[in-house]
Amino acid sequence: MNNSWLTYEDIEVLMQSADNFESPSEIHGMMTGFLCAKPDLPFTHWLSEIDFSFNQASDRELLEQLYHQIAEILVRNEYDFDLLLPDDDSPSDLRAIALSHWVQGFLYGLGYRGDEQDWPGETQSILLDLTKIGQLDPQVDTEEDEQALMEVTEYVRVSVLLIHAELNQVSSQQTIH
Repeated sequence: MNNSWLTYEDIEVLMQSADNFESPSEIHGMMTGFLCAKPDLPFTHWLSEIDFSFNQASDRELLEQLYHQIAEILVRNEYDFDLLLPDDDSPSDLRAIALSHWVQGFLYGLGYRGDEQDWPGETQSILLDLTKIGQLDPQVDTEEDEQALMEVTEYVRVSVLLIHAELNQVSSQQTIH
């Protein structure tokens, strides 16, 4: 398996055979949410939860590589985690739509945690914010809108790291007791 970091474009090519996902951002968000909710579950478990058909074995390997890259970055708990979005040279509207898809995928993946547990710390209020961000108006017309999009993207990125840390702190405390 190739160890180079995958790009939005790499996953976009893979998705040409998938008609049930909106964008590479949605898949990345879904994987990230799933890994925050259930960090110990293998890729095959995640894959069994979604309906994704592969044209070739290399497509599956690429998706598995993405899953492991996300898991590695989350476990390191460093601030180099980034959302898989179109690059900054892409039109702002496209980046806003991709951010919305990413957040929707993240919330979906995070849903695998289950409803029987309370959300620790600030997680619940962040989830309310993310729900609103997932319904973002994708129209970015002004320089102020562009700046707001960058700020919201950074808020989402940092929120994911916080959610992962809070959920995994709770998981490790429950394991100890």
